[in-house]
Amino acid sequence: GTTYTSAEQVHNKGGVFDWSYSIITDEDLQGTSGGASFPTGTMLTVKLKPDAGYQLTSFGVNGGVFEPQENIGEYTFEIKPGNFHLAAKFTKVDDAVKTTSDAIQSGSIALGGTESSMAIGTARLDVDNATITDEQVTNFEQTAGDYTIQDYLDISLFNTVYKGSASSSWDTEVTDLNNNASITLKLEDNLNGNDAIIVHEKHDGTYETIDTTYDAEENTITFETDSFSNYAIAAKTTQVASATTIAGTTSTNPTTGDIIMMFVGLFAISTVGFVVTRKLNKRK
Repeated sequence: GTTYTSAEQVHNKGGVFDWSYSIITDEDLQGTSGGASFPTGTMLTVKLKPDAGYQLTSFGVNGGVFEPQENIGEYTFEIKPGNFHLAAKFTKVDDAVKTTSDAIQSGSIALGGTESSMAIGTARLDVDNATITDEQVTNFEQTAGDYTIQDYLDISLFNTVYKGSASSSWDTEVTDLNNNASITLKLEDNLNGNDAIIVHEKHDGTYETIDTTYDAEENTITFETDSFSNYAIAAKTTQVASATTIAGTTSTNPTTGDIIMMFVGLFAISTVGFVVTRKLNKRK
């Protein structure tokens, strides 16, 4: 029934605890020792905060399991009779991208600078198909200008803290960052990111275009942004199948009918040439 917020308070209120913790690393496998005494039946709540870039990947008491609470990083368990050992393992975990979009195979995100919203745990970027209105479609297309929209994306960012394992987590949505994050998206094979731009619907309802860097070998586009909402991938309108550029001039590739007419014309010219040649030979 008592909340202690510091070791000093613990000792001043009766010295129930002789509490300390041990950090075991590859360089120090022993750490230090410590302990605490509690009445049987005490409900003990502990708060474990992974550093940025780390997650709590296992946690328990003599093989038992803690019950995650509503508040991030808090776990509660009941004190049973006898001695127990409490252990928590933190593991370095990369920021991740989870995609359910028809246009994106995979991706990565790299945060820039110090982000207060990412002080613990890791970042997870969710990429999904966007559901947009006709008005939004018009705004996207007008902003894209000479570029043609290839696909619409709903991109969301979350600060993720594992609940003792990767199977469950506390997820806090982050709509804006203090610094630009670099996002790389691997496109599906039917999309070409060459000479592509990103069109972004901002939180205030305005739209902007963002330049991308294209990796042809990996078929990925990379761009920077500091806010997360609806996006569109847009590419230059090119008629690769119907136009060929030769020495600075563009000639339209013929259709099947054009090809037939061309060969008919060539045949007629050849026939005339053959007749003329025969007549010349006769005169000679």
